[in-house]
Amino acid sequence: MTTTYTNDGARDGLWFSIEIEKDEFLAFISTEALAAHFRTPKKRSDAIAAYKENQNIIDAVARHKFLNGFPRPIKLGAADF
Repeated sequence: MTTTYTNDGARDGLWFSIEIEKDEFLAFISTEALAAHFRTPKKRSDAIAAYKENQNIIDAVARHKFLNGFPRPIKLGAADF
């Protein structure tokens, strides 16, 4: 599974992949969501660390949205937690 940090204004956050039934799907969590619920990322490594420390819950929320028919790629914001 991969994680990639983006910081370009409208897409400020972290791309990551989740596995569902042996298939891999992309998902995105905003910096706002990371800051509001986990840790305020001040740099790329902080965002990745916050994701890794909370990967189980973040992946579960992304998986839930995917299985409930949300459009792909799955995007997680602060309101999703």
